[in-house]
Amino acid sequence: MEVISPSVSGKSAQRHHVTGTVDLYLNGQQRLIPIPSSDPLADPLNLPQWRKWACVAALCLFGSIGLTVQAGIAGMIPVFIFEYSGLDPKMLNQMSGSGPVPAPPPGPHGHKSADMAKAFPVIPGKPTSAQVSMLGSLPSLFLGLANFFTIPLANAIGRRPVMLLSAVLAAATLPWAAGSTSLESHLAARCIQALGTGAIESLVPLILQDMSFIHERNKYIGFIWASGGVMACGLGIASSRIVADLGWRWFYWIMTIPAGLAFILIFVFVPETKFPRSQKSLDGDLSLVSQGQLRPEIDHGLHGRKRWGWTVFQYREWPQAWHTLIEMGQSLLLPNILWIILLNSASIGTNIANQMAGGVVLLLPPYSFPQSSLGFVTISLFVGSIFSFAICGIGGDWLAGRLTKRNNGLREPEHQLINLVLPIIATIVGNVWFGDIGEHPEKYHWIWFFVSNAILGFGFISINSVASVYAIECYPNMAGSLLVVVSALRNIISFGISFGVYGFIDLQGFIGTFGILGGVSGAIGLGIIPVWSMCP
Repeated sequence: MEVISPSVSGKSAQRHHVTGTVDLYLNGQQRLIPIPSSDPLADPLNLPQWRKWACVAALCLFGSIGLTVQAGIAGMIPVFIFEYSGLDPKMLNQMSGSGPVPAPPPGPHGHKSADMAKAFPVIPGKPTSAQVSMLGSLPSLFLGLANFFTIPLANAIGRRPVMLLSAVLAAATLPWAAGSTSLESHLAARCIQALGTGAIESLVPLILQDMSFIHERNKYIGFIWASGGVMACGLGIASSRIVADLGWRWFYWIMTIPAGLAFILIFVFVPETKFPRSQKSLDGDLSLVSQGQLRPEIDHGLHGRKRWGWTVFQYREWPQAWHTLIEMGQSLLLPNILWIILLNSASIGTNIANQMAGGVVLLLPPYSFPQSSLGFVTISLFVGSIFSFAICGIGGDWLAGRLTKRNNGLREPEHQLINLVLPIIATIVGNVWFGDIGEHPEKYHWIWFFVSNAILGFGFISINSVASVYAIECYPNMAGSLLVVVSALRNIISFGISFGVYGFIDLQGFIGTFGILGGVSGAIGLGIIPVWSMCP
């Protein structure tokens, strides 16, 4: 990291001048960093708490719809395999072997659920299960690609118009998916919808970074992911019932309603949070505040009285877009950011693979869940979200604060790395355990299927939220560019991890597939040791 001023002697003083390291405590009192300005109109740090939480709620609804449409459908891939094979999806209820679709014979890895290729009919001239499974994996690629456009645009014309455009795109493509008449059209609609949903990956954390202080970012960003997971779980369970009773097209029609509501709430409650903030403000320079104060006095005489502010376009700074692209290239030279990208990619890729394969495990014996219960695969998001917010959200802020106090009041980005240890372990354990359950389900009660899923969900959500906070704290001046690179590349790489998971399970079995994913996650997770040691 860049040393800003070598003139200050002493180890603590030198660390204070390292980019991302700030003096968070003064005489035992927690300071407000970045230091807000005296502007009550434009500075998002001066928003009242109720408005901040209203903004968070609107973004939560947006995120939960995106998670439901992407992750919820992934768990119902078996339904679409039958649909595009010209078969009635209700025949899935007979896959226990008692109906017209017999259970497959044991595969090369022991249990019949390991040989997924035999679990579904292969009809000449119809899409294969691998092609249909792209409904669950390919949108992840477009989630990543979206970030290459959203953040440069947000830095040029502001966060608010880009957020509104993303919300429109995410909602408007749902009727397209509902009315699609082919797999290709359905897949295209989901991919374009993912371009809008992609804002949850980078633009939403950037908005939260704009309006929050350094000591509360785990709480805000963790709440977005956790509450989104909780709502996505409820909607996911309901969606399987909708698909079973009304058909899968009604799932998209019904999701259009909350997606439209999310757009309205974003328009009303999400302000423009782009604000030119000085390096002194980001560093917490004491010269910006009077002695004994935490923030400057609001100057209504200079800036006027606070108004609601529904203006959509407030900026026309196109050079900022090019500057963002340059910073994106520079960020790829940062070893700790490259590690964060790989860690995120492993967690997202394994989560998508888990969601896609989990539905089949539940359908086949010995569990033999009915088609209408496939949405219960998303229960992992609910349990994982609750634990993630408690341990890595609220608990993450508390732990980072404790480490800061022990460090003589100096807050370092590396304090966030401690919050990643438990999620990394959870990702490893969850993968290996889920693989063994999928390979030998007769050894486990179905409740352990959901426990292993919840462990994976906890790791996935926690790594996503903590990694964003860590990247922002490391290089606050490059926050937008870093979020682009991290969010884009983790989704692109995770697509490669989850692509073809059905075929890989057929070749390697559940334990082979998810054992490898757990091993890869563990190997990447060990990178926390050199990242911690080489960064001050």
